[in-house]
Amino acid sequence: MNGDIDNLAPATGSKVSLSDTDHLCGICGDAGWPWRSLMRGHNTLLMDGYDGSPGVGDPNYHSTEGIWEIIRTYMGYARSFAQRVDLAHALPHGELASSTYCLAVPDNEYLVLLPTGVNVTVDLSGLSGSRTVEWFQPKTNETVMGANVTGGSSVTFTSPFSGGNVTILYIHP
Repeated sequence: MNGDIDNLAPATGSKVSLSDTDHLCGICGDAGWPWRSLMRGHNTLLMDGYDGSPGVGDPNYHSTEGIWEIIRTYMGYARSFAQRVDLAHALPHGELASSTYCLAVPDNEYLVLLPTGVNVTVDLSGLSGSRTVEWFQPKTNETVMGANVTGGSSVTFTSPFSGGNVTILYIHP
């Protein structure tokens, strides 16, 4: 896909969509890109010059910069969540989260990105019953369980993590 790496257009679910940095901006990216891609329904591909391959030659790429290892690690974490979510039925639903980053099966589960890791309001009006609330902090690879939540209305969640880092909220059965 082409577009803005910071504000990817949501995928429709009608076909496989690749968020490929080579087509977005070359050898580039930040810690939030794998998560923004997942929440908007895309698969990630990183144009990565890690092995010093001839022809990479982007003057902006410096293999010793720590961001590349962070991006690779976060891609792995995002993959782990993608394996847990019902991807056959999940679609991007930015309208359901105040952060605009939400991959959801609206009557069942919600995966939400908090780009700055503070608060997010999620519209759970399409959800009946109680669900588990799980928080994930990629920077520390820490998971914290929250209090269960009951659907039927919008709910504001506050991250248990400090520092304003990328944070993931997973509401699931």
